[in-house]
Parts: sequence; structure tokens; C-alpha cells
Amino acid sequence: MFSYDTLNLFYTFLGYSSTPFLIAMLLVAWRNINCRYILLVLLSIELLESLAYETTYSWRNEYYLWGVFTGLLSIIPVLGRRLIALRLKKIPFFHTIANEYRFLKQEGAIIFCYALSTLIHAITYIEVSLYTNRIIENYIFQKHIFSPAIAIIHITCYVLIFGIAVKNRTIDNFKLDKAS
Repeated sequence: MFSYDTLNLFYTFLGYSSTPFLIAMLLVAWRNINCRYILLVLLSIELLESLAYETTYSWRNEYYLWGVFTGLLSIIPVLGRRLIALRLKKIPFFHTIANEYRFLKQEGAIIFCYALSTLIHAITYIEVSLYTNRIIENYIFQKHIFSPAIAIIHITCYVLIFGIAVKNRTIDNFKLDKAS
């Protein structure tokens, strides 16, 4: 059905499209400070991953450990957004966020996606390490499950982030119309 090159191109596209997608969603939902904050957190994590990609990809098996690290790195700031805002409350942006913070359902789903991605990277690291140490003869999980699972998680996160941006933009427009 699909050739290896086509699937590889699709996975590459998903990997490189995160930053432009997050920037576009940030522009769409800019007026909602709560949405802006979560998108800025996600964008900063994505930029860190993008800057380190060339180096970490050359690590071979340890690349999957980097995936575990970035998964955890993604969960902690998203989950701790309110605590971060409360700590930085002296800055006007964070003061407003601390007062207007609300946990979104989509945010919970994004955290679940990051946790699932972290688990997939951990399983893949274990499997590939066992394979390179000649303990197992084949690396089926990495070969057949890793890329499609990560692609599905990326697409799911895109849909969730799109939902956050569009929903919050609609809410803001409704508030502005009602105030007029």
C-alpha cells in the first residue's frame, strides 16, 4: 500500500512540522492568555528538541533515552504550568496567568500522549539495547510499532492543540461580542 520511502517522508514531515504548527496555533489563539501560555510552553519544549535533534539522532540507541527525557520534560512544565506561574507572579504576564489559569481537558489528553510517547521510547530503548547486546534476535517493536505509534501520537497532539486554539479563540470572540 505505502512504500518505505513514502512512510519515511511522512514521518519526517511530522517531525519537522511541529514548530510551524505550534507557531500558527499560537497566532490563532493569541488573545487568550491561558492558551497562549500553554502554547508557549509547548513551543519552547519543541524548540529545544529541534535544536538538539542533529546531536541526539547521532547517539544511536541513546536517542530513545533522549525521547524518554523530552517526554518527561514535556509532562512536567505542562502539568506544573500553574505552579510556574505562581512562582513568577511578580511578572505581569504570569500574574495574569496565575489569576486566570484553568486546566483544559485537551491539556490532560496532551499529557497522556506525552506519557505514552515516553513509554514507547523507553520500550524501544530496552528492545534495541537487548538486540545490540545480542540477547534477542530481532527488534520487532522498533521496526514495526515505534514509528506508526509516534506518528499517531503526533497527529493526536496536533488535533488536541488545534482544538485548544480554536475553542479558546471562539470563547474570546464570544466574550468580545457580548461586551460590545
